[in-house]
Amino acid sequence: MDKFKKELWELRGDLLLYANYLTKNRCNAEDLVQNTFLRAIRFKNSFEPGTNFRKWIFTILINTFRNEILTINRRKKVQNNDIIIGLYRQKYYFNGSTTKFALYDIFDSVNSLSITNQKTFKMYLSGYLYKEIADTLNISENTIKTRIRSSKFTLRKILQSYRD
Repeated sequence: MDKFKKELWELRGDLLLYANYLTKNRCNAEDLVQNTFLRAIRFKNSFEPGTNFRKWIFTILINTFRNEILTINRRKKVQNNDIIIGLYRQKYYFNGSTTKFALYDIFDSVNSLSITNQKTFKMYLSGYLYKEIADTLNISENTIKTRIRSSKFTLRKILQSYRD
């Protein structure tokens, strides 16, 4: 194993810890580190010997994470309530009339939430991470978690007849 790959491998644990901090998900963190390794090996020739190797690798990790988030956000151009229809059909498809009435109830229930909770909850249903929602709306991640928890509680009360 050449010196470059050996140094890269020695940083794997630290990279995984930081990637886990960024992604909040072990599997995503491992994927991020793997993508970082691939980019580092691909652009090995751009590393200048004598400079800080650790800083160079962590910069690649951070840039890879940012690029992946941007790519995910570009793919998530979900319009209004389309995601709710998809989720509902996957989990609770009964028959045409039952589903239609249930969907109207779900739409009405989500739309009965406050405007701020609606937007937060719809982004959450679209698959955004708490951090992504917080960054998009320029508010703290804890506020996002509180809004989503509050929205779930409210929706559970409103849609209680569908629970069983």
